[in-house]
Amino acid sequence: MKIIAKLALATLVAPLALAASEAAAQKLTFTLNWVAGGDHAPYFYAQKMGYYKQAGLDVDFETGRGSAASAQKVGAGQSQRSASPIWRACCSSAAREWMPWA
Repeated sequence: MKIIAKLALATLVAPLALAASEAAAQKLTFTLNWVAGGDHAPYFYAQKMGYYKQAGLDVDFETGRGSAASAQKVGAGQSQRSASPIWRACCSSAAREWMPWA
């Protein structure tokens, strides 16, 4: 479980970790691709363990309504992250800002 949590953390915060301010946590909205389930456990585990706070982030999780809707929220700027596996098709230009390797 620790490896999965660390991978989830890296997925969410690696690009922001260097830029995070120690004085104030950066607010971040993460939209799930559906209601919270077992496949989302690593995200919540990382939050419970305080990994996001260590990286200077205040993460707020939102229930999603499907992968497409989650990706569209990121593309529209209503959410900074998404658990959507189709982000490349919907919002790759927006994703490149926080995922330069995309």
